[in-house]
Amino acid sequence: MKVTSRIYLRTVAILLGVTAIAFSWSCIQRPMKVADPAPDVISDFSALQGATRNVDLLFSIDNSLSMAAEQALLTSQFSELMRVLKDISGGLPNVHIGVISTDPADEGRLHFGASAIPFIHPEVPNPTQVF
Repeated sequence: MKVTSRIYLRTVAILLGVTAIAFSWSCIQRPMKVADPAPDVISDFSALQGATRNVDLLFSIDNSLSMAAEQALLTSQFSELMRVLKDISGGLPNVHIGVISTDPADEGRLHFGASAIPFIHPEVPNPTQVF
């Protein structure tokens, strides 16, 4: 029994020694590269864009009770959003505004609200009231 444990200990010692030598050979010292922290800056960039007056806005509203204050704020600021859109050069774009909720039961469908209008578009007479 003593011989078996000695053979086992010698085998473990040899394996540990071989492993230590292998790890020491794998740690090759390489010189560190100096990092260049300056980013490449593109000073003049332009991209051609087609002029379009079509704008689609989709509001995803968290309709949980904890978000009631934020919902009220969004509702109160909607007229300001419409004013900014009207002040864009060329006037109010062809805008379509829709609202969905985070409620899984709604399955991502647009909310019509009391107005029964699926989304707000330029022909809607009072978009703030519909929102």
